Amino acid sequence: MKILVELEIVQGIDKIRKKYAGLGDSVLSIRLERTPTAGLGLSLAGHRDRSKMAVFVCGLHPAGAAAKASPPVKVGDEILEVNGIVLHGRCHLNASAIIKGLVGPIFKIILLRRKAALEDVAVKPLTPAQFPVALEEEVSLLIVTVQNPRKEF
Repeated sequence: MKILVELEIVQGIDKIRKKYAGLGDSVLSIRLERTPTAGLGLSLAGHRDRSKMAVFVCGLHPAGAAAKASPPVKVGDEILEVNGIVLHGRCHLNASAIIKGLVGPIFKIILLRRKAALEDVAVKPLTPAQFPVALEEEVSLLIVTVQNPRKEF
């Protein structure tokens, strides 16, 4: 039985990698369990270029599930899917509403990890010090919205 489950997991990852093969770099599947105090511990941001829709991780709550995952979620990762719902090509605000509406403590997240992804994130990464010590149970996601994209001076 264990071998069959492992085979299904490998086949599932292969299917996901084929689905997103055109995006390049690393596609990862991560399982997160929402914590009562810090939720998933993700802060989301959109793409620096407002004409491109994307959902990037711009911060991780140190006590959240995402920071403690194996492998851990990283700032700059792009969220492609959550529990089979495709978020690739969506606005980060829309993605937040979808994620908040999901029931249950277990989340399967498909991420795209690119070396140069931080250049595409609309905001500077959040530091652990910018997160509250404890979050309310119902709050599991912090959304960052930018009025003006970064400008080089």
